[in-house]
Amino acid sequence: MSRSEIEALHERLLEHHKLLLDATRAEYERENGPLENAAAFLQLLIHGEAFAWLQPFTGLLVELDDPKLTPDVAAARAKVLRLLSGETSPFHPRYVELLTKLPEAATSHRQTLKMLAALGE
Repeated sequence: MSRSEIEALHERLLEHHKLLLDATRAEYERENGPLENAAAFLQLLIHGEAFAWLQPFTGLLVELDDPKLTPDVAAARAKVLRLLSGETSPFHPRYVELLTKLPEAATSHRQTLKMLAALGE
């Protein structure tokens, strides 16, 4: 098991995270109007309640990027499965909601699970 496998998983999760982030932003802008600029979006990401549910996923990406926090593939796999399985609230209820609303989110989720299964072999 190599660090390159963790990096590949990290890339897959970055794509998945972006999809969820974009969907949340679109929903936010439908309800509140368009954001003025990138700085406004960044402030919303950091401090906005609408995006707070994504913090466990964002934190996971940081952990996977640090070899001291995630030393091997088994640890990486366990962390991702814990997040996606529902053991991390308030992430999971909102996550499941988006999976049911957005076919592309469900597809991305399946791709992530497929990659995790391959890592476990």
